[in-house]
Amino acid sequence: MSFNINVALGEMADAMQLSVACDAGDIQQFALKALNRQKAAFEELAIALADGDLDQDEFQDEIAREMLVVETELLAVTAMGKAMVQKAINAAINTLVQLALPV
Repeated sequence: MSFNINVALGEMADAMQLSVACDAGDIQQFALKALNRQKAAFEELAIALADGDLDQDEFQDEIAREMLVVETELLAVTAMGKAMVQKAINAAINTLVQLALPV
C-alpha cells in the first residue's frame, strides 16, 4: 500500500478531534464548577441591585470583583488547554507514524 498524504492528514485530523473531544468536557465541567462556586455571590448582588441596596455603579464594581475570583480559578483552564493541545498533537503525530511506517 502506498502512502497517501491526503488520507494521512484526514486520519491525523480525526485523531486530534477524538483527543480534544475527550478533554473538552473536563474543561467545561471545570468552568461550570468555578461559576457555581460564585453562584451565591452573584445571586446576592442581583438581589441587592433589585432591592435598591446597591446602585448600578456599586453593582458593576462588585460584579467585577467576583469575576476576578472566577478568572483566577479559570487560569487553570489555560494549563488544561495547553495539555489538551499537546495531547492532540501527539495523537496526530502517532497516526502519521503508524501510517508512514511499512507494515
